[in-house]
Amino acid sequence: MKADLPVMALLLCLPAFCAPESRQRLGDDLSIGGRIVYLPSIYLNDTSSNWITGAGLHNRLEGAWYATDRLTLHAGWRNRLVYGEQVEEVPGYQERLTGRRGMIDLTAKLAEGASYTAYTQLDRIYADVFVRDWQVRIGRQRVNWGINLVWAPHDIFYAAQYVDFDYPEGAGIDAVSLRYYPAATSSVEAVVEGARDADSISAAILGKVNVSKYDIQVLAGFVDGDLAAGAGISGAIGGAAVRGAATILHPRRSLEDTQTTVIAALSSDYTWPNGFYLHGSALVNSDGEWGKPGRQFPLRAGDVSVRNLTPSLLTLFAQVSHPLTPLLGVDIAAMTNPADGSVLVYPSINYSLHQHLDVALIGLLFFGERGALFGVAHKQIYARAAYHF
Repeated sequence: MKADLPVMALLLCLPAFCAPESRQRLGDDLSIGGRIVYLPSIYLNDTSSNWITGAGLHNRLEGAWYATDRLTLHAGWRNRLVYGEQVEEVPGYQERLTGRRGMIDLTAKLAEGASYTAYTQLDRIYADVFVRDWQVRIGRQRVNWGINLVWAPHDIFYAAQYVDFDYPEGAGIDAVSLRYYPAATSSVEAVVEGARDADSISAAILGKVNVSKYDIQVLAGFVDGDLAAGAGISGAIGGAAVRGAATILHPRRSLEDTQTTVIAALSSDYTWPNGFYLHGSALVNSDGEWGKPGRQFPLRAGDVSVRNLTPSLLTLFAQVSHPLTPLLGVDIAAMTNPADGSVLVYPSINYSLHQHLDVALIGLLFFGERGALFGVAHKQIYARAAYHF
């Protein structure tokens, strides 16, 4: 199977050579775009002098066909080749790569070995139908209800993970969504997510309205075995953006159960005229532990849900970024559990080589004792080259 690796790499890169130089409309009916990313990595173990190395070659292709004024078809296709010691040494690494599969498994493994794996996945395929003030979306789609930038308690169908930088689009769900726009500043959306058995079906409704320049939203429904209800608000105070959201979860099959969970996040960010950016956020999980939670912070979106955004009672976040030049930017973010003193530092340096090509150096640096939230005994260093087309 090792002889298949050059072939896999060629297949992953092929869409870029067949696509236009940048995402654009091809005539009046079709648009296409995507990216290719090369991502080598090093895991530095705090308890050993051995390094774990690896790399990934990722390709994404997105397209839309504007069939009529009322019908648009969308598709998103991703391909990944991951190889190196991390595939062999990290337990369950291959199984965690593909994430959730949905009602219909649209993931196919292309090749697999002890130290490499390659697969292809159709993670978006849906139709949009527009009729006056109504929009119906059917198929594998992303339902993004969050208003916070780091932790989003309202993303009850799919909880994104801020440090999972390699998959910003996030996984899609197999669902039907219905949106109604009664006015320019208000909307109502209902979503039903399908499942392979009736007991696992999730459904919720979200309402949005703008009041005195503040966006307010409320939601209610049932998802992943829980009844859910939430409210959130976003706006600006003194030039700084302010966002707050909370979701209450209660076991769906045990209404008498007193185990109600509250997930709440509050954040604020501000950008100065010179591009200097400052961002802070706090996340509360009423089910979380104060002190060492005994569980690690989930790093991949596929490992997290809205119920377990963090296993700690309180998690704090801070971020500073600044463009040193129009082509070079520096970003430093950090998360901490104030109860156990552990910290995750997330620095990155980004440089634009070309209109469609950029490179970056990224770190995930853990500091903490065993059992602490960020008490992972290693550091992760990534170098990324991304070509966007």
